[in-house]
Amino acid sequence: MRNHIIKNCLLHCILICVVFSDKISANICQPIEDANLETRILYDRVALRKFLDLTKNDKESYQYLEYDEVTFDDNPLPHSQIHTMVSGGDQSFSLLTKANHEAYARARGINYRHVIPEEYAQQLGNKRQYWLKVFVLNDLLHCDNIPDGSWIMWLDDDFVINDFTQDMPIPDQYIQHFSDGYSLLVTNDVCKTRLNTGLILVKKNDTTRIFVKYQWLYLSVHPIHGYKGQSATLHEQEVLRNLMYHSTFTGVNDVYQVIKVVPSRDKDLNMNTFKREDFVKAQGWDNITNVCDSGNDKKWRDGDYFVHCGARNYKTKIIIHTLKQLFDNDKNAIAGGTNKTECALNE
Repeated sequence: MRNHIIKNCLLHCILICVVFSDKISANICQPIEDANLETRILYDRVALRKFLDLTKNDKESYQYLEYDEVTFDDNPLPHSQIHTMVSGGDQSFSLLTKANHEAYARARGINYRHVIPEEYAQQLGNKRQYWLKVFVLNDLLHCDNIPDGSWIMWLDDDFVINDFTQDMPIPDQYIQHFSDGYSLLVTNDVCKTRLNTGLILVKKNDTTRIFVKYQWLYLSVHPIHGYKGQSATLHEQEVLRNLMYHSTFTGVNDVYQVIKVVPSRDKDLNMNTFKREDFVKAQGWDNITNVCDSGNDKKWRDGDYFVHCGARNYKTKIIIHTLKQLFDNDKNAIAGGTNKTECALNE
């Protein structure tokens, strides 16, 4: 019975191959600094526009005045087995998290690339921008300069990284402790949702190339998951959840070890813990009702390594709050030291 299911699933993939494009964006295989001039100009223009829009908004701009220049040490740390890390977004707060992500990649010896939705305007079309990450992952899995068997990490632009002290980087520890041969790792989510795609670890191999391109990305054309608003669906996250827990796919997943949901917190390890509505309510910033409590295993604690600032409201303020804690606690050695790289957010 299981073999019959697998055969049907693979046949379905083959049929999809006939109608699905093989075209990828060659620039994604390179860091933004090495991409062509048109891409760099596009990125700079979008980043500047977003920052200027922010400074016109009195509600948010004062937060940037407090940390208008973010400086990270360049001191190297034990390197990660993650080959390439990508984060993306064109929101105003993306400028803050991009500096944090770049610093982490430098310290851990990871190739880093930041993408904006405008780079994928043709592929996205009228689809929701949440699908950007899946288009990017699909392209990275076909990049010749990323060796097969190496790991790729995607981060949403509302993550703050605090993994600047561990000898073995936290993503590497997660792969070592939890992968068990699986090739696509996501953590569990808050509330009733079973998984979260804010942070994704993907191993570059034939399994992930087939799955991402011919199953996950293929469903970006779904009339609800591809195009409807956030109130109707969770887009690429809900598609991945539906695929993983669909009765037809579970047998394939067991055999080919495609997707695995790993814990947000396990003893001293944590990754993708959440600062969200329950955190906002605790600060007294807003009179929030019907709060979705993250639960003790998923809720952020001071010192956590990959903090997901995923609230619907006050996202910029939460990111600033998280960065301030890192600076004040000297968690990432931002004060003192030499050979610093400055990232001026008000240029």
